[in-house]
Amino acid sequence: MTSFHSKARSAMLSLVLAGSCAFSGVSFAFGETPPAGVAIKEFSLLDTASDVIGIADFKPEGYKDGHFKLRLSLSQKTVINAVVLRTTDAYGEDNYHGMWRTNRVTDGWLLGLVQNKGTETEIINPGFRKDVKEPVGEFQGELTFDLYASNNGYIKESQYFILEIETPQGTVASKPVRFEKPMVADGTTATPTLAPGPSIPTPAPAPETNGPEIHVFFKGQELQFSETQPVIKDGSTLVPFRKLFETLGFTVSWVENGAVRQAVGTKDGLTIKLTIDSTTASVNDQNVALEVPAQIMGGSTMVPLRFVAENSGYQVTYAKENGLRRGRQVRLRRHRLSHPRRHRLSRLRGHQAN
Repeated sequence: MTSFHSKARSAMLSLVLAGSCAFSGVSFAFGETPPAGVAIKEFSLLDTASDVIGIADFKPEGYKDGHFKLRLSLSQKTVINAVVLRTTDAYGEDNYHGMWRTNRVTDGWLLGLVQNKGTETEIINPGFRKDVKEPVGEFQGELTFDLYASNNGYIKESQYFILEIETPQGTVASKPVRFEKPMVADGTTATPTLAPGPSIPTPAPAPETNGPEIHVFFKGQELQFSETQPVIKDGSTLVPFRKLFETLGFTVSWVENGAVRQAVGTKDGLTIKLTIDSTTASVNDQNVALEVPAQIMGGSTMVPLRFVAENSGYQVTYAKENGLRRGRQVRLRRHRLSHPRRHRLSRLRGHQAN
């Protein structure tokens, strides 16, 4: 009987502790002391209507971003080392659908922070910190931030997210939230309100090509490019990296190591890496020469269409303008070989273009 009552008291104590953690509006590991004076007052997903941020910097890329709101209370001057946004399930367990962060420490895309200061806004991190140990900054008081995360396909109404604030004294994390289900620590009911987007410089327009319009077709459907359109440069057709890779079934990521920036696509044991402004690409860690490198145009990462398509197992055909549609038509069809030509690299040289 004594053992039964002891177990019951232990279970009740666990419930009380769990309730305390939930009521405080933050979560932390048992046995870990949360940072003193650091509290997330509100965290919510507002909308996916804006396009202000890219994979690695504050530049529109033609995709709608996840727009989050953060109210943070800091009772004293506090150094914030990093802010991390993760996808989770309803219980806060990581489901590995995406991670966005202010500092380039591991894989992940940029999480943009914009601080609201009355009638003014300030972009806190225009891009990844070059030094991974460089803090986001030092803050104090009752603060409001707009957070922007480039949509990797998993920022949607049904997805849960948690936010982590890393300080030298420890990490504090929000409870899981999703669209129209915000976390509010003081128990009040919050209805997410749209905040104005940050005042950021207008990105440079896409270069004038004076060439024909380029229409890219995949499985009979024309691909729609929201911002930067396909261009022909030095005989090669360049298209926006993310749209092409995701259409072909790749998971895309952005890797930045000092001055080296890479657009990476992975699927089914195939990895293609294109380094910005480099004429050497990588297919499953084997170097391949390019005639025209991947490059940034009008705020978008542009990559050679034929190179990516043929290494993904697709055949590229071109047709000149016709009576129904003026311009150049590019069609991608599955190659007769059932497997992409991943190892026949010697035949890839000189095929980047046309």
